[in-house]
Amino acid sequence: GDGKLGLMIAEVLGREHSRNGLSSDKPVLFGKHQHKLDLVKESGVDCRMVSECMDEASFNGVAAAHAAKYDVVVDCTGSPAGL
Repeated sequence: GDGKLGLMIAEVLGREHSRNGLSSDKPVLFGKHQHKLDLVKESGVDCRMVSECMDEASFNGVAAAHAAKYDVVVDCTGSPAGL
């Protein structure tokens, strides 16, 4: 989520990823507000709108490009439905 906690965690994860020169994919932050996502873009975070990963026609509502793609998920949505 792109609330205060989500932005803070994304900032830290993005900076650590960049600082350590990791070859893995950048941390990804999904949110609903582009102006909030823009706040952490320069921190090494791949920012995407939630609408990008949704597919109402799929079994679980998640687009195939995002299904089972992430090894670690930090839920900062404040909602049980966030996961």
